[in-house]
Amino acid sequence: MLWSQELEVDRVKASCGNENSLVGRVDVEVPTEVVNFSNTTEKGTPNNSRCSISDVIDCTRYSSLKKLVLVTGYVIRFIKNVRKRVKKQDDLVCEDVLTVSEYNAASHMWIKDEQLLMKEQDNYANLCASLRPFEDKDELLRLKGRFANTSLKHEEQHPVILRSKNNSYFTRLVILDAHEATLHHGVETTLAHIRRKFWIVKGRKSVKEVLRKCVTCTRYQGRPVRAPASPDLPHFRVDHLGHAFQFTGLDFAGPLFVKDGLGNNKSYILLLTCASSRAIHLELVPDMSVHGFLRGFKRFMARRGIPDLVINDNFKTFKSAEVKKFMTLQGIQQYFILPASPWWGGFYERLVRSVKGCLKKTLGKAFITFEELQTILCEIEVAINNRPLAYVSEDDLDEALTPFHLMHGRSMSTGKKVLTTDVVAVMSLEHCKKRLFHLRKLLKDLWSRFRSNYLNELRQMNIYRKEKGGKARMIELGDVVLIKDDDPTPRTQWRMGKVLNLVKGRDEKVRGAKLKHF
Repeated sequence: MLWSQELEVDRVKASCGNENSLVGRVDVEVPTEVVNFSNTTEKGTPNNSRCSISDVIDCTRYSSLKKLVLVTGYVIRFIKNVRKRVKKQDDLVCEDVLTVSEYNAASHMWIKDEQLLMKEQDNYANLCASLRPFEDKDELLRLKGRFANTSLKHEEQHPVILRSKNNSYFTRLVILDAHEATLHHGVETTLAHIRRKFWIVKGRKSVKEVLRKCVTCTRYQGRPVRAPASPDLPHFRVDHLGHAFQFTGLDFAGPLFVKDGLGNNKSYILLLTCASSRAIHLELVPDMSVHGFLRGFKRFMARRGIPDLVINDNFKTFKSAEVKKFMTLQGIQQYFILPASPWWGGFYERLVRSVKGCLKKTLGKAFITFEELQTILCEIEVAINNRPLAYVSEDDLDEALTPFHLMHGRSMSTGKKVLTTDVVAVMSLEHCKKRLFHLRKLLKDLWSRFRSNYLNELRQMNIYRKEKGGKARMIELGDVVLIKDDDPTPRTQWRMGKVLNLVKGRDEKVRGAKLKHF
């Protein structure tokens, strides 16, 4: 509220009969003259110093149109009561609730302020030419239109003209109020509701922009944040420095139910895969405890060799102190992917899916023992390791490249007998050296085929199409997000969180985020 600073101020206690009223008990310094708002002075009162309502009340501090208008109405009532007290009048308004006339007067004050700012725009002349506005008895600019002969209400025939959302926060509040009144319906319903009273310049575009940022609609209908383009493959996926399973990814799968003498028991699959050759090794373990994992991992090392690097998720067994100590003593480096981000371990998650698919089609509804399940897993391991890694052409006479070739230098053919004439009973040292050299050259040639055929198919990167409605927004620091649960819970029960930190990859692009959930 603005007071004239040059006038002499007398201290007056303004009181009303109702002490609970907003102006029921006010202790203020009352001047003999109050600077009136624009267009709120009574007829006949000089208005030498005009100030805008937006200079007194900051509408950006309010998220609701109704609250803004109510606060403005109470401020106007207070000023009028103070003015009447200065003039020694006793007809003060002391009601707790605004009257309809007071509410409409406060609303008209904001509309006039918006229209005064609109008249100061450079394109106001063009607006007048296209909209043909006129002033009504309340000095509000209204759209002329062509509905004078209809039975519509006056405010529907000639809606009040407002600026676009980009130029006015008040217009944004009008759109949000209509959106809430239509129970968060879409653009068409919201725009139709607005045009019963207001005509917003570039209305459809303004409504779309406001509804796109509606928190309630985003919570129930918002799409996930767009992920960045796929990065370059890590070195352990494309560089072969030694043997297969030198860089290994591992994960648990299950549970699977097996029968024994006492009833049904759970069992789990420990899947280990080579990050480069894509070969797999399956171990059936009775549980996912630390000791169960270590026993299965020791069997793997005894058959496939000791890896240099192990990539796994953040399961508590993998992060236990005993497992970390074992890995350190064996000289194995552990790499943990980002928590709650299984796509970081996509190269082993994809093979988990393949194993599960084979199990479903092989077992069906069969109920087998632990030993029988071990046998089936060995057969699935052979089938997956014997799959071709690259496209097999009809004109290609070479044998299809499989993970078995990269591990053993040959395919795992079933049902093929070994001829006795191919077996040499006694081999000289020189012959053994030549044989070893031949096998090493064969493996080297197979890995060359791997680089030329298989890796070439991995060159294609995922191309993210431009989403409908404009460029998709990337996640930023401080964003409030909705956290999707892994369990099949309704979207209404998903937790909300705030982005505390961004996780960037080697290419400095955002690959993840650390959240604080509410």
